[in-house]
Amino acid sequence: MPNNNKIKGYTLENNIIKELREIGLSVERLGQANQADMIVHGFGTGEAKCKKNLKSFYDILGKNHFAVVKWQSPKARGNEPIALLPFYLFKLLLRAYVK
Repeated sequence: MPNNNKIKGYTLENNIIKELREIGLSVERLGQANQADMIVHGFGTGEAKCKKNLKSFYDILGKNHFAVVKWQSPKARGNEPIALLPFYLFKLLLRAYVK
């Protein structure tokens, strides 16, 4: 019997790929262990995560259009901050960038 978490992740990946293709982007699902979930040709690779503990990201973003997050930990030293933005805005930026 398949793992419910894997089914949720696979479904999310497929839905994101479908939406990106609908706006004219060339997207490919990679889906191998230890690599990105997808590649948007002309832009780069991406991950799709469906996890219960991501609620705090929604709290951080709130009603804003974006948020920049940096994890304060010795493990994260030297890492770039991470930008969070709603998916609709990500699609607009990708479409403008890849054209």
